[in-house]
Amino acid sequence: MRSRGLTHYRNARLTTVAVAAAATCAALLTSCAPVGPGGSGPVATSSPTTTPTPSTGTPTPTPTPTTKPTPTGSTPPTSASPTQPAGTRTPTSGLIKAYRFRYGEDGTVTIEIASAVRPVTFQEPRPTGTITLYNHGVELGVVPVGDGDLPGKGAAVWTGQPAPGYCDFSAVYSGDATYAPSTITGGIGFAQNAFVTFTYPAHVTSGQQFPVSAKVTPVPGVTGTPTGTVAFYQGGYTDPVEVPLDANGNASATLTAPVVSTSTAERLAADYSGDSTFTLWQEEGATTVAP
Repeated sequence: MRSRGLTHYRNARLTTVAVAAAATCAALLTSCAPVGPGGSGPVATSSPTTTPTPSTGTPTPTPTPTTKPTPTGSTPPTSASPTQPAGTRTPTSGLIKAYRFRYGEDGTVTIEIASAVRPVTFQEPRPTGTITLYNHGVELGVVPVGDGDLPGKGAAVWTGQPAPGYCDFSAVYSGDATYAPSTITGGIGFAQNAFVTFTYPAHVTSGQQFPVSAKVTPVPGVTGTPTGTVAFYQGGYTDPVEVPLDANGNASATLTAPVVSTSTAERLAADYSGDSTFTLWQEEGATTVAP
């Protein structure tokens, strides 16, 4: 019993001494050094370091600093197109401008060509090359591309007489070193294939009625009988008198002269509507209205 009590007392005493020593070390951090093995004296210590966490991925290489280039004052090259790979030609699109051709007279068809992916600007080169023009798939001719109405736009002008009737123009652009070839469609126009013979008196009296008439006939080489209507106008293009053609292509109407105090020229017009075969056409004239 006594031996066990001494042992307990000694252990408690050692614990008290250890606690006191720890407290003393805590108070003297700069002077208290741990004891080496076997109590032979202090051992050298170093500053505490943080244990690195092992990385599970691939180490990220440290970027190598680069020297910022000094500007030389030159203009950087402009990319060909936001959607165009370097070294390829710029896609193109175009427009065909045509309206009407009077029988027996030359008319013009204008084909414009430009970039299909960029606005037309002063920086854009003008398309060159050629345009081949077709009407209903029949070739009309090949014309060179010249200056358009804006920088960066090309234009080709064909002059001639298409076959009488309604026109359906298309064009093929050859392309050049900068611009790619393309096909342009949708050129609508017409070449006169029906004459409109407009008859009216040269002089009329103020406030009096007078007759007008029109006869619609095919041009040489075209067969068939025109149908549709003729609208007769006087003074302006409002309130016409509209009359259907008869079986022989004739239409007539009665108009009333305006009331005037001095002689006046009164403008007149006969406007043929056209049909599925014959093209619309208009002829104008004038009569003198006397008081």
